[in-house]
Amino acid sequence: MYILKLGVVGSAWANTISQFAMFGVLFIYIIWKKLHLSTWDGWSRDCLQEWGSFIRLAIPSMLMLCIELWSFEIGGFLAGLISIVQLGAQAVMLEVSTAAYMIPVGFSVAASVRIGNALGAGDVEQAKLSCKVSILCIVFCAVLTASLLAGLKDVLAYVFTTDREIVALISHLMLIFAPFHLCDAIAGTCSGVLRGSGKQKIGAIINAIGFYLVGLPTGISLMFAVKLGVVGLWSGMIVSVFLQASFLVIYILRMNWEKACQEAQVRAGVKKEDKEPSISQMETSSTGFGIVANGNPHSFDAGYSHVDQDITVGAAILPDVFFSEYHSEHLVFQENPSEASNEVLSTKQLILRRGLVVCIAVLVLLTGVLIRIFTGNG
Repeated sequence: MYILKLGVVGSAWANTISQFAMFGVLFIYIIWKKLHLSTWDGWSRDCLQEWGSFIRLAIPSMLMLCIELWSFEIGGFLAGLISIVQLGAQAVMLEVSTAAYMIPVGFSVAASVRIGNALGAGDVEQAKLSCKVSILCIVFCAVLTASLLAGLKDVLAYVFTTDREIVALISHLMLIFAPFHLCDAIAGTCSGVLRGSGKQKIGAIINAIGFYLVGLPTGISLMFAVKLGVVGLWSGMIVSVFLQASFLVIYILRMNWEKACQEAQVRAGVKKEDKEPSISQMETSSTGFGIVANGNPHSFDAGYSHVDQDITVGAAILPDVFFSEYHSEHLVFQENPSEASNEVLSTKQLILRRGLVVCIAVLVLLTGVLIRIFTGNG
């Protein structure tokens, strides 16, 4: 930016170089430590299968993060409509909030990984413990961070600017940001818990409602109608994150961890999806000549003793005692995860669907390039 005198373009280049550097270092580390050997068997046609379950988790996860980011970017555009001072203060606050949010991001990722691994392994208690530890730790860290920022409210802005109007406005905003950060940190960590338990869709819905139906409308109203500027915007945002944190904590407290564990094992291929048969399908009754299952009589004369005939659990006869076929149809646990009953696409379907994904990706890239050519300097 300064030595080469590239200005803002230099900042963009620095960010791009850092991203490629991170990719290279991580790739070298994985190869050096051979971390990929226990998790990746190499390229195969199977890599193109079962994208549906992955996408159903990936898109809500993306939205959980992007919804909040987009709302702050919208706030930046709106602040620019008022004055340079308002825009400058909003830009500084966005940088401060991004830096402060790195701690919740760390706990969020840790919670997601720990809880996901525990649920996939069938260890519900460990998942609950990881959830409690992550939330308690982030509350402690967020209180310290918020207290530090509030204490430095009069001097922190000088790191970014020497404009006294912007510094004075930021000093006022810091008093709003301190409680905002506490609620935002709790909400962010709870979002990691939801990602680890496969409840991304719930988190995305709560974020969308919180920011776009509560936070932004309230903030924009205070920003322009009441003429509070960015102070009004952040006041609306603090209402949003407070409601989000409250709803997320309540949802986690009431979450069925056993069901989340079963769903995680199904996604991991450790367990088949347990589709509940209808009452008519499971109707089994004893008769004088045998039993009736699914409407078909079965005699006990085919090698079953009277002891077998009497084995019952409550009013239901044990299916694995009488029918190996009936038992195999409802088998839940499996020795080989690769035998999970998922839809396998044919070669034609793979070419069509995955090719369509590639075309969409290329189209998005070309759209960005064309926009740059026709709206930029070439």
